[in-house]
Amino acid sequence: MLHRFTLIAGAACLLAAQGAYAAQDLVRRAAVAADVSVEVSNVSGLVEVTAWDRNEVELKAWLEGDEDRLEWEATDRHVKIKVTKPKDARKGPKQAKLWLKVPAGTRLHAQTVSAELTVAGVRGEQRLDSVSGDART
Repeated sequence: MLHRFTLIAGAACLLAAQGAYAAQDLVRRAAVAADVSVEVSNVSGLVEVTAWDRNEVELKAWLEGDEDRLEWEATDRHVKIKVTKPKDARKGPKQAKLWLKVPAGTRLHAQTVSAELTVAGVRGEQRLDSVSGDART
C-alpha cells in the first residue's frame, strides 16, 4: 500500500513540474487612432513590430513559462505592453516572443534587455532601447 502511494505521489509531482513550464500563446487586439502611442517592454526573446494599413494594434505573444505575465493596457490613443517575469531566478531565464502589428503612423517606444528588436514600416517617432539585444528598424 505504501509503495503504491509513493508511486502516485511521485507521478503527481512530475506532472506538476511539467505544468510549471507550460508555454502560453496569447492574442490581444485594440482599435486605435492612426497615430497611436505604443510602449512595449520585454526582457528576453523577441519583439517584432510591423506596420499595417489598419487602425488596430494586434499582438501575438508566446511566453515560454506560465509564470511569466503579459500586461496589456489599451485605449484608442495609447497601448502599453509589458512582459513581467517572476522574481525567483532559480527557474532560469525564459523567452518571450512578441509579434505586433500597428498603424504606420504609430509613435513607438520599445525597451528590451536581451531581446531581438525589429521594426518594419513604422513611420512615426521611434525610441528603441536595448541593453544587449540587436535593434533594427
